Amino acid sequence: MDATTGRPRSDAPARALLGLTRIAEELKTDRPIAELEQLEADAKALIGSTLLSERLSARDAIHLAAIVRDLGFLRKYKSYAVKAAHLLGYSIFLQRPAEGFSFQIHRDHKVEVFHILATHAGAKVFICPYSEWLEGYEPDRFARWLAGASDSEYDRHAVIPRAGDVYRIDQVDTVHTVIGCDLEEYANTSFDMVTRLHDQNSGRSIPPQFQASYVAERLRGLVLPDASYLVSANGLRTPIPEEIVAYGETVRVLSDAPITARIRSVSPNGPGRIRQTGEPALALNLWHGSAALRVHDEDGGTPPLLLPKGSITLIPPHCSWSVDSDETLTWSEQEILPSEALATP
Repeated sequence: MDATTGRPRSDAPARALLGLTRIAEELKTDRPIAELEQLEADAKALIGSTLLSERLSARDAIHLAAIVRDLGFLRKYKSYAVKAAHLLGYSIFLQRPAEGFSFQIHRDHKVEVFHILATHAGAKVFICPYSEWLEGYEPDRFARWLAGASDSEYDRHAVIPRAGDVYRIDQVDTVHTVIGCDLEEYANTSFDMVTRLHDQNSGRSIPPQFQASYVAERLRGLVLPDASYLVSANGLRTPIPEEIVAYGETVRVLSDAPITARIRSVSPNGPGRIRQTGEPALALNLWHGSAALRVHDEDGGTPPLLLPKGSITLIPPHCSWSVDSDETLTWSEQEILPSEALATP
């Protein structure tokens, strides 16, 4: 029986979990982006129709967390970068030196928060109002600037990024790109909802080294910055405070709703406190330490699910959960409404 409604538990979550397990096995294999994203859409539809729309039992919630942990990041290979994507819109981009996103605007409600993890040769962030872009954009001249020529008109919209920088793109009329960086992207959807205004990547092939082993090695080599800074379009950096939220626990809030992005650190201090999700779901990426995840309900807690360093997982809405560890844990978390995370183009 469901303790909340008093009605017999639905078997829909069990069927959805079985279906998701099957899709996840296919998603683990490298494949062209179009094929992978069709499978991703199938997985999201299954998650949205049942697993994030119903109040799951502790057993089903920990099962979902295990499926996402075992799946890991979806590997999307592009000419300029690998996009390692979580099902809830959180991603890590591993860009090549001096290469990156096209110059683009959002054509829909998409919101992106970029947290720079590392920079490479030729790194830059470009942020420009669309009205000014229309006044100043000349394709050949812009291509020369992008290749390294000095141009004061375009230089004034470019920032040289540093590890720990945070850039928030939440207006549809903002032209933007990130080039030559490794970064976390917190987004309300992982689908491509942009209009490309200058696509320097058009026609370029995917580098042959972009394979699962390459991605695993690059991800292992990433280090989370010790401090973060909110950066405005003119390059002004404002430190993001690290707040004490409980004994032995600190948090850096990189962005508020509709995408709440946080870096959380928890000291080893015995059994972890029980946390509660509300309407949003949580995407987690464990940067430091190994954790034992438990989900709690009226019958107690589930057996622990081991989350090794580098794991990602998903905590569904309306869920009581805790993490235990004998070492310091640090993770990135994206808190987002399923209706936002699972939006399709």
